[in-house]
Amino acid sequence: MLFRSMAILMRGEVLKSMIEWKPITERIITARFYSRFAKLTTIVCYAPTEDAEEDEKDHFYQQLQQIIRQVPRHDMLLLMGDLNTKIGSSNKSRERIMSVHGIGVMNNNGEMLANLFYENDLIIGGSIFQHKTIHKYTWTSPDGNSKNQIDHIVINRRWRKSVIGVRTIRGNRVGSDHQLLMSKIKLKLMRNKKSDNVREKMFDNKRLKDPSVNREFQIELKNRFSILQEKGDVTIATINEAVRQTAEKTIGYQQKHRKQWITEETWNKIENRKKIKAKWMQTRSDRLKDQLRKQYNEMDKDVKYSAQKDKKKHVENLATGAEEAVQRQDMKSLYRVTNELVGGYKNVDSLVKDKEGKQITEEKEKIKRTS
Repeated sequence: MLFRSMAILMRGEVLKSMIEWKPITERIITARFYSRFAKLTTIVCYAPTEDAEEDEKDHFYQQLQQIIRQVPRHDMLLLMGDLNTKIGSSNKSRERIMSVHGIGVMNNNGEMLANLFYENDLIIGGSIFQHKTIHKYTWTSPDGNSKNQIDHIVINRRWRKSVIGVRTIRGNRVGSDHQLLMSKIKLKLMRNKKSDNVREKMFDNKRLKDPSVNREFQIELKNRFSILQEKGDVTIATINEAVRQTAEKTIGYQQKHRKQWITEETWNKIENRKKIKAKWMQTRSDRLKDQLRKQYNEMDKDVKYSAQKDKKKHVENLATGAEEAVQRQDMKSLYRVTNELVGGYKNVDSLVKDKEGKQITEEKEKIKRTS
């Protein structure tokens, strides 16, 4: 079976905004972009023709439905490509997904796609804007006798007002029987901060203070340098790699800092709460949303109660430690415990006013006023 090749072309500055891209099948490819207000997910696809086998069409639309469900609910979703679908000009009983500015009569593929769009609250951009008919045709038969609107750009209904226009660009020679379909969308793409500022893992250098770890590090590094010298491959790159591999093997990376007073049981509850919230945000079923929301609220109360109990126990332990430090006259431990209880030293500049009630900012004037 012959498929058309799928691709997404973009300018270099747009590439900086891309978070990820996935070639799903020979017919579907997706990409996700970072923007100021909401992330943008694009799905580019090439649908089976009207004459294709029913099983092939059913399989394609099931795959497409599964991919749409995986799109985060707050993303702007753009679905575009050669959908081989006639949408027609009548939107009777389909007002939610299209307007009346399509052309022709809806075919069987159009019916299947309309059901998909209705289920996922998507709207067909080519049906919204009023243009001349020549600016709506996207395909012309080789003999020039047939013209249809089968390429489409579709967007989430909630982002409908971000679409400024959808129309074909005539006269472009692109070596195809299809016209270029263009849409203007108001969305400010931004550089993907996560990919630009990926924080590198830091080695846990404090472990080198342990004599046994330090000795192990030195022996391992010495052995690696000896191997490099035997091979005659002593360069800056190989030395750096040897040091990195040695540090990775002997001292390891710094672990993410966690608040010490929270118990492992509470951390497990927090992780479970995160999982439930992720399911709640991604599901589209109202019934499941209500169930997950109630479950999340119950787990949230449990996490807060557990954290408060841990905090209370931690403060009690600190107070006991302070009493013991006083009894053995250990002022250093007492200062450390007191500092943790009060949250550290804070230099609070007291407010001093003159006789007229105005604030005094000069230090000398403050001293005169308070003395």
